[in-house]
Amino acid sequence: MIATNWAMRQLAGSDPLALAGPEAVTPADREVLASGWKTEPSGANVLADLRAGYHGPAARSGDLTGYEAAVNGRGVADQDIVAEGKARERELLVRAISYAKQALVEARELPDRDQLTAVVSLSMSGDDVPVPTAKVTYYVQRDDERPYLRDVEGYAFESMLVFDYAAATG
Repeated sequence: MIATNWAMRQLAGSDPLALAGPEAVTPADREVLASGWKTEPSGANVLADLRAGYHGPAARSGDLTGYEAAVNGRGVADQDIVAEGKARERELLVRAISYAKQALVEARELPDRDQLTAVVSLSMSGDDVPVPTAKVTYYVQRDDERPYLRDVEGYAFESMLVFDYAAATG
């Protein structure tokens, strides 16, 4: 499954995953991925390195999806990107999609990998001079919990890409 909104299609075209490449994954993101995925006793699936730095509420029954999204959420580093304007947006987007795709590929040992979903968003900051910012998170689609995202097209103020393990590895 791959879902995009209009804004993402304008930035990434009809096949955003084709933009991804392992060379675009930053060294810091490679470290996160090297720590691997783990399934907690609650059933939540988290990147071990991100879980170690998480200080929010614990996983609770009925909202494992929200917990996973909170633990696994990460802003995409952009301090080293020297390009400006649309070129900066594009480079940041490629970096975010590459990290997201690689994380799903690395999840091959997770029992819930077939429901593992990545969300990539790109929006403009609220600064006086707005700059593009990107975020990536992961969660498992669960039939017994409300969806993390309902309507990708409904996000009008940011570019959204949602894709699952099968799309990342297929």
